[in-house]
Amino acid sequence: MATTPTTTRSAQYVAWETQVAEALAELCGCDYGDAQAIIAVTPDLVTMSWALQERAKVAAEKIYAASGASSEGAAPAAPWTLRQFVTQAKALLRGHPPGTRLQDGDAGGYFFMQGDAVFGCLHLNGDPEEDAVDLDDDLWDAARGCWEGSTPEATLSAVLKPVFLPPRDGAQEQPVPTSPS
Repeated sequence: MATTPTTTRSAQYVAWETQVAEALAELCGCDYGDAQAIIAVTPDLVTMSWALQERAKVAAEKIYAASGASSEGAAPAAPWTLRQFVTQAKALLRGHPPGTRLQDGDAGGYFFMQGDAVFGCLHLNGDPEEDAVDLDDDLWDAARGCWEGSTPEATLSAVLKPVFLPPRDGAQEQPVPTSPS
């Protein structure tokens, strides 16, 4: 009788495999299941990305050591770009039913998808047909990584600590409760 070999993988490696599948799905524009199928027929993909991650950690430690800094006290991350913000908003909204909206972190409005584009509405009870605005570079403070007149913390809270709103039905809006993360 033939036995199937079993491979024990660490929880960290399994978590990495999940991250690779999520990144692959976003990169290819496919769903998570399709990304898992791609990984299943190309198992070296996860192994190579794991090795690359490990090498990057070693290289970063060497850079920090050479500069006299430590990775524990690393410099803050570079400011987010508008593209990063929109990509994250899309990823969040795609995971919810059509019409679901993402509450803006500080302006009292929300973000929504129409087709493959993300738009903003400046008021929580605003009508997407009448009050929608394009998310363009003129509204984004590239040096600080946030909307003009806002702060990075407030702007990014929309995508880092998302609050989802149900599709509009004309009633006054109440945020959808989310589970604590």
